[in-house]
Amino acid sequence: MVDQEGLFWLSDAQWAVIAPYMPNSVAEHLDDRHTVSGIVHVSLTGCRWPDCPAVYGPRGSVYRRFSRWRHRPFWSAMLKKLSDAGWTDEARALDPVAMARSRPRRRGLRIDRKWRPPERPSDDRRTTD
Repeated sequence: MVDQEGLFWLSDAQWAVIAPYMPNSVAEHLDDRHTVSGIVHVSLTGCRWPDCPAVYGPRGSVYRRFSRWRHRPFWSAMLKKLSDAGWTDEARALDPVAMARSRPRRRGLRIDRKWRPPERPSDDRRTTD
């Protein structure tokens, strides 16, 4: 759901689907719904993390949460549940692999340095003429 200012906000129905998957943390400094909405906004718009609107919370905190969460089991389960409920665009926006592939390269380095592309099969179909 996108509001009049062009910002993405998870709808109540979407949040009801993914809220049970969110981790419980001792120190609640950020609203999880705002944080996940910010992550989706960055992914859908293609903006850089420092350009994430402040309404989602501190930009560095939104990025750190995505960075910490992206490869944890609850994240995969949450994406599957969101996709099963019919919100494939949002699930695709939260997929860390798709997000890393959609990002431009900077100075020859991937933005997500920990992500590695899957091994490609060798091309054995080469013909010599």
